Amino acid sequence: MGITLDQAQTVLDAMVRFASETKPGLPSSMAVVDAAANLVCFKRMDGASPLTIRMACNKAYTAIDWGINTIDVLRIFFSGENARDIAWFGDKRHAPIPGGVLIRSENGTIVGAVGTSGRTGQEDEELARVGEMTYQSLLKGL
Repeated sequence: MGITLDQAQTVLDAMVRFASETKPGLPSSMAVVDAAANLVCFKRMDGASPLTIRMACNKAYTAIDWGINTIDVLRIFFSGENARDIAWFGDKRHAPIPGGVLIRSENGTIVGAVGTSGRTGQEDEELARVGEMTYQSLLKGL
């Protein structure tokens, strides 16, 4: 079974809470998509730039499309001798920057992804991982 709306809402609520507590002056947008990269749930914090809407969704989409977290897409394809131009991917929705994290079931199956935008890459990555950890806690009944 994939990620449910209730689970996605809980994930995003935890992310908003974390974002508000850690850096309240940096509003973000956050998206949860299913295993086919279809939007399940979305939140935009007050004051978040309109650009963050698209970027959060695209980061989640990119993680699903590549089957790896976006920070790994960045590391593999945009650094060192493997560096590629963004046009090489042929998909304008690809966002190979930190902040897109896969969500997996207890057996490791990809059930969705979370994407976030509005902070530095490192901070987006941290916030997205809060979402992923929240989902794992839900599976464990915590």
